[in-house]
Amino acid sequence: MKELCEDPERHFEALACGDAVFVRPDSALKPFSGRILRRAEVSPKALDHGFYYDDLDLPIVVASPQAVAEEWRLIVVDGVAITGSTYDAEDRSGRHSEVPAEVRLYAEAAAKRIEVSDRIYVMDLCRTDDGLSVLELNPFSGADLYLCNRQLIVAAVREILNQIGEA
Repeated sequence: MKELCEDPERHFEALACGDAVFVRPDSALKPFSGRILRRAEVSPKALDHGFYYDDLDLPIVVASPQAVAEEWRLIVVDGVAITGSTYDAEDRSGRHSEVPAEVRLYAEAAAKRIEVSDRIYVMDLCRTDDGLSVLELNPFSGADLYLCNRQLIVAAVREILNQIGEA
């Protein structure tokens, strides 16, 4: 983060992205939410420094913004997308609880390729002009569930706890 804030022009030029970049923490712990920043907005404060975290050396990802047509939040348990919903990232609200089969299949294929130490976690997917992509992974304990099926989530967590208790 420190490098971006000290020399934003270098990052904007390297990405050739015009007047905006997408910035997010390089961590699933999410000390701040991913966001688009305009060139003039780049500062530690604009990235919530001092609010959720104090480390100016926080690793971040800086990328060219992409037009996102739709986003889904899926709850993944042992590599299976058990429930999900579309959501609006701007107002942080759920839209629809139905997740297309192609989105579930994509999430489960991605889960097989990604190393994750938690048995239950959140995977956000999006559709851009290039197709489906993994947007980010989030820890289950700190994520909004939007319109995900809470009964399925509770049953999955209960099963994991029972397995741990039996071990």
